[in-house]
Amino acid sequence: MRFFPVALILFFFLQVSAFSSKEEQVMEKIIKNYSSFDSIKASIEQHVFYPDRSYHRLAGDYSATGAGLMRIDYYSPSRQTVINNKDGLFWYYPESETVFVSRNSNMNNESLPVFLKRAEKEAGDFFNLIYKGKKFHSFFKRAHVFDIELKNKSTFRIWVDPEKGYILKRYFIDSKGMETVKELYSSYIKVNGILIPTEVEVHARTSNGIVRTLTQYSNVRVNDTVNPSDFVFKVKSFMKVRAFDEN
Repeated sequence: MRFFPVALILFFFLQVSAFSSKEEQVMEKIIKNYSSFDSIKASIEQHVFYPDRSYHRLAGDYSATGAGLMRIDYYSPSRQTVINNKDGLFWYYPESETVFVSRNSNMNNESLPVFLKRAEKEAGDFFNLIYKGKKFHSFFKRAHVFDIELKNKSTFRIWVDPEKGYILKRYFIDSKGMETVKELYSSYIKVNGILIPTEVEVHARTSNGIVRTLTQYSNVRVNDTVNPSDFVFKVKSFMKVRAFDEN
């Protein structure tokens, strides 16, 4: 079974300590921008490019909460439901009544707004914030670069536009120093005062090579009412249950 990376991925949360330097205050301002974020809904179109040069397109409806709950209802090319909650990650194919389950997801498929909301909410001394200076992120433009070192020795590397004040890139570097995921954010819009990237490109390292996913968002709504029951998934007796690494 081939799975399509959840582009608003990612997966992970952090906690924020008090900032002091001028550059660190740039990051603090970005995080505070998401203090009023509670939920996001959007239509999504995903383009997935595999290492073997195959391609897949998906379309569906996306929703997530500031607490890290996530749901995607795909309607093209087939009906699929993806739910991430405190119990795990569930990918359900109703036509075959098959569900792929990961019980160790820890609600880690987080979009950028969810990531920053959790950062704002869970302030503390969970990580070390290190300003790495300005670096070129293209031929002619430079960005502030921050390393956010977690206690498990993994690192988020964040690239911030110094003029527009939004995140351009987010890398995840594991405890062995390997970059496993790279996310690129663009086409920002402001919804209810919150900056939302409407194009997210993800490069994820897998055992078979790099999988690249481009996700485009439209009809974005922020802080619409969400129903908690939408993020509940119950495995029924008639469902065929599989692990994510099964073929």
